[in-house]
Amino acid sequence: MRLFLAVDLPLPMLQQVADGVEELRKSAGSGRQFRWLGTDNLHITLKFLGEVEESQVNQLSGCCASIEWSGFGLKLGGSGYFPSVNRPRVFWQGFSAGIDEMRGLLARVERCAAGIGVLKDSRPYTPHLTLARIKPSKDGNAVAAFRQIQKEADDLLPVGSSFPVTTFSLYQSQLTPAGAVYTRLDTFLARII
Repeated sequence: MRLFLAVDLPLPMLQQVADGVEELRKSAGSGRQFRWLGTDNLHITLKFLGEVEESQVNQLSGCCASIEWSGFGLKLGGSGYFPSVNRPRVFWQGFSAGIDEMRGLLARVERCAAGIGVLKDSRPYTPHLTLARIKPSKDGNAVAAFRQIQKEADDLLPVGSSFPVTTFSLYQSQLTPAGAVYTRLDTFLARII
């Protein structure tokens, strides 16, 4: 099973982000390389686990349920591109507060992942919402277009809005020709330290 752990946005915040993404989709038009994510696929990935044996899911869930952590707040920040605006593959919205708390939660989750043989990611963790995936382009004007979309995003998305994080969830990701389909398998509540 292809699995990941993620933080979900509360429904009102999710709707605000989805409305902003819809406006960006209209603005970008159909001729560009953006593949915008639907509302069902907007989340903050905590840890991508990859392929996990079905027999290990209960062990992982039990470990995640036993994590002691306090709820905290996240504040939405500006948008950006991974790995860069010059070679974008992912368009995202970041956070301006709550980042250290997300990294602290990830450190606890890493211990559970290690228990089922999933290695720690070597890249630094940057909490974000993936808004779109981007097809590579050889168009010399693409960078200017990407910068324009980013400028519009910071006006259309709920930058500066805050929300509480009191749960994270285990998801299964099934790849289909129409895109990934996510199924929530379990949810874990904050347990005050």
